[in-house]
Amino acid sequence: MRMGPTNGTITNIAHSFNKNVALTHEHNFAGTPFMQGDLSSEVIMDDICSRFEKSSLGIVVGGPPCQG
Repeated sequence: MRMGPTNGTITNIAHSFNKNVALTHEHNFAGTPFMQGDLSSEVIMDDICSRFEKSSLGIVVGGPPCQG
């Protein structure tokens, strides 16, 4: 999936645990918010959730290995 307005979507935040993914994302999608870290961390989840109102998300997309 392409990120950004090229396919009618807006990426509010992207996430990965992997530092190399974070670096690649910054290079390819500069200006799109990215959070690196463990989603089981309450601090990280609280930060992500605080960026959105309950009714503001239309869809949450995850891919491997998230579905594993």
